[in-house]
Amino acid sequence: MIFYVRTTSKDVLYCTIVIPSLTTLPGDEKRQKSQRKYPPLLSFSSVKMIKTGFYMCMAGGLGGITNSIVVWLLGVSGVTPALGFGMVPELTFEWLFRRVFASALWGFIFLIPIYQNDPIKKGVILGILPWLSSVLFIFPVRMNVGFFGLEFGNGTPVWTFFFAAIWGVTGTLFLSKFSPRH
Repeated sequence: MIFYVRTTSKDVLYCTIVIPSLTTLPGDEKRQKSQRKYPPLLSFSSVKMIKTGFYMCMAGGLGGITNSIVVWLLGVSGVTPALGFGMVPELTFEWLFRRVFASALWGFIFLIPIYQNDPIKKGVILGILPWLSSVLFIFPVRMNVGFFGLEFGNGTPVWTFFFAAIWGVTGTLFLSKFSPRH
C-alpha cells in the first residue's frame, strides 16, 4: 500500500492510496493499480487561512518584543519614571514570554480592514484595543494598581498608549512588507 499526497489544478490536496492488484505478479509490466480518492485534506483557501493566521501571530509577537524592549529600556534609563510612569520592569524570560505570547494573540486584530495603505496610522489605531485591555483590565484586576494604572503615576495612560502604538506600528509595518497577501 502506497500513500500519495498530490494537488490538482484547483489547488486542492488529495490523499490517494494505491493498492497493487493481488492477481498480478511483482514483475508483471501490466500491473493494475486500484486507486481510491479521499476527500480533500486541505483546500487552497484553508492553507491560505492558516498562513495568514501565522503571519498575524508573528506580527503581534514581533510587536510584543519591540514593545517590551522599549518599555524596559525607557524604564531602566529613568525616562518613564521621571515623566510620570513608575513601572520599571526587570528584563526576565518570564516577563518577556508573557508579553510576547499575549501580543501574538492580539495580532489577529491586524485583520481589521482599516487604513490598508497607511500601516503607521493603522498600527496606532489598532494599538488602542490592547491599550484599553491594559488600562481597564490588566492594571486594575491583575496588577491591582487601579484603573488606568494611576498608582504607577499620572503619566501611565499616556505612556501605555505610546507603548501600545509601538506594538501596533511594528506589527503593521512587518505585515506591510511580508504579508501573505502581497
